[in-house]
Formats: sequence, structure tokens, C-alpha cells
Amino acid sequence: MRVARLTLATLMLLVSAAYATAQGTAAPQDLPLICTISLSNSSWHKGGTTTITVRLRNSSPVDLDFDSSPVIVLSKIPDGPPDSYWAPVDLPANRPIAIREDRDSTITPLPSHLHVSKKSAVEFVIDADHMKWDRQISSTWPIRAFWEAISSGEYSLWLEVGTNDSRIKSNKIRLSIREK
Repeated sequence: MRVARLTLATLMLLVSAAYATAQGTAAPQDLPLICTISLSNSSWHKGGTTTITVRLRNSSPVDLDFDSSPVIVLSKIPDGPPDSYWAPVDLPANRPIAIREDRDSTITPLPSHLHVSKKSAVEFVIDADHMKWDRQISSTWPIRAFWEAISSGEYSLWLEVGTNDSRIKSNKIRLSIREK
């Protein structure tokens, strides 16, 4: 298991889960994005479908180009933290976000590039079972398989995406997770 030494500032960035540098013509703090998620099945079980459809809608009259490290979040109902889990995701590639590990074991996520044309939307389908997971309150980078990290129960699921200046949280969906 990889253990990373994290500064408080780095840990806060990782836990808050989304950051990037805006490159479009829209001001980053005014990122005109609406993020929605949907599931084909609100009950997941081992061996079943664990896909999430993510829709990013740009309501502005300009194209948006930005780098971001989106995160899937699962929070146990009714408990919440510490029973909350996260998985950094590369939306376009449907895989865990790439990272760079320095000699001192500092882990830096490598954001993926997102483009949303003006007045339009893009959709991504991601498989939660393909991502790497861990508790949100942890000193380790997520490296565990979904079914190894997440216990059975009722959860709220959402996605966070954004830039250094603006973070958008999707709608929350209630999800039942069963190992069998």
C-alpha cells in the first residue's frame, strides 16, 4: 500500500477533491457548468453494473476548456464521514486519474483536460468498479478496488468537478450497495 506524506494544504485539496486551471474565455470563478449524474441501476452488487453517466452542460456563449481532477464521492447514509469514500477519475478516459509520485512520496494528481462547447453538453460514462477508492479522511491516495474499499449499505453518490476557483457538485443519488 502506498502511503503519501501530505501537507495540510495538499490534504485539503485532495479531500475537497477538485481543482484545475481554467483556460477558456469564461472567468474561472463564473464557470457556467451544470453537472448531473444518473445511474442505470440504483442498487449495485458484486458482478453487476456500476456505471455512472456524467453530463456536463455549458450554459455560456463561449467554449470552456479547463483541466480538472473530478472525484466520485460515496457517503454512507445516515452516517456520512468517516464512512465517506472518494475516487479521483479521468472522465474522458474512464479510468483513475493519473498521478505523479515524487521521491519524497508526495502524490500529485495529473488533471484531465475537459472541453465543453458553448451552449452544449458532453456525456461521459464511467465505471465505478474500474476506479481506485479509499476513505475521504485518510492519509493515503486511493488505491483500493471498489469492492475491497466499500462496504454494503445505503449511500449518497455525487461527482465534483471544477477548477482552482470554482467547484461544481452534481446532484446526489441514493444508492444501495450489496456485496452479494
